[in-house]
Formats: sequence, structure tokens, C-alpha cells
Amino acid sequence: GAVTVFPIGFSGPENILIKALTVLNETLYVGGKFTVTNVPTVPPATRYNLIAVSRFSGFIFPQWVPSQSTSPLGSMMVSAMLATCDRIYVSGQLGSLGPNLRTFVPLNPVNGDTLETGTGAVNFGMVNAELATGITVAEPNILISGDAIGLGESVRIPRPLAAVFVRNGATIFPSFSPDLAGSGAMVALSGSRVLVAGRLLTGGSTRYNLAAVESMTGRPTSFAPRVGSNVNHLV
Repeated sequence: GAVTVFPIGFSGPENILIKALTVLNETLYVGGKFTVTNVPTVPPATRYNLIAVSRFSGFIFPQWVPSQSTSPLGSMMVSAMLATCDRIYVSGQLGSLGPNLRTFVPLNPVNGDTLETGTGAVNFGMVNAELATGITVAEPNILISGDAIGLGESVRIPRPLAAVFVRNGATIFPSFSPDLAGSGAMVALSGSRVLVAGRLLTGGSTRYNLAAVESMTGRPTSFAPRVGSNVNHLV
């Protein structure tokens, strides 16, 4: 139960927000809205909204340098992260407005490079400022939950849960079409089902704040607890 104090030099805005954490081996990846000024380089470097640290000591790994972390405009907010064996998926407001805007990118877990070709480094057209708040993998898909997620360049359909191909984020799975509306806060995989939590979710039959859908089709299951208030986290 002892508290470990990580020597991370947060500074900048009064409100430091840690929005996302994910672990791969011995590394803890941290995302949110913050500035870190004590990255151990010569001279000391500054990182914005994305860092990688030792999950045991909090030592900042200077070699993990996503381009989105090197300037205040590189990422205006990181809202969700997920580590897999060979990449770190990051969602948020990534990049300044214009052609460099990204809402969802896979990063190299060793050096932070953006994995551009055929690995989903595209603008998913998520239309809400908060973007994705939850990411999980249900092979062969990545499942993304959030506020009014709209996928596609021409037609953006607001939905609380969407699926994209795990190795090519440009491929949307039209067959995965949950009959849900509202705002999905978090998503978690449970066997062949996907649990979705958030504010009131409704479909062909009513779901109150917590729903389960089939991982391949998105069809709601019979799991329908009557949860009386918002559900903000799933484990």
C-alpha cells in the first residue's frame, strides 16, 4: 500500500489532466493535457501531453519521442491509449488544425514514431472534441467508444461505438453496427462480448448506462442491467 512518487516534472497549465494510461512490458505510457519539463536529455527537453516512463520508478524514457509530443500544437489533448505487442494506439486532438490533424494514430512503442503506412494513421472523422474515450482490441477489429464518433470521409454517422480493422484503420467494418445511441464512455472486452458504458444508451430495446454487444457484429445481447446512473469506468 505504499505510495510511489514518480519524479515527473509536470508544469504549465493550472489543471494538469491525466486522461489515459497504458502499460507495455516495463513501460508506462501517459497521455492527457500536460507539460513535462525535466526529460533527461542534454539540455533537458520538454514534452507535451505524451510521455513514456518506467512503471517501477517513473524515470522518463527520453528515447520515446512522438512527433505529437514535441510542441504545444503537436497534440492538444490525448484522450485514450491502448498498448498492443507492437504499437501504442493513441486517440485525441493530435496536431494543429488543417491537413496535419489526426484523431487516431498508432505509435512505435520504442521510439514513438508514427506508423503511417497501412496502420491506421488517418483522420477517423471523430466529430466530438473529446474524441475517443475508450479503445480495446477484439481481433480482427479495434473497438472505439466515445462521444458522437462518426467514421468516414463523406458520411459521418454518430455512434457511441465503432469498429475498424486492427491493422489498417482506414478499413471501417460496416457489418459492425451496434443498435446503440448516446455517448459511450468506456469499452472493455469480455469473452465474445463487448461491454460499453456511458450515458444512456438506447437501441431496439432500452439499455441504461451499461450494455453488451457481440464483438463481431455489434448486436446487443440480452445483458441489460438497469443501472441508475452514469458508468464512467470498466475493468
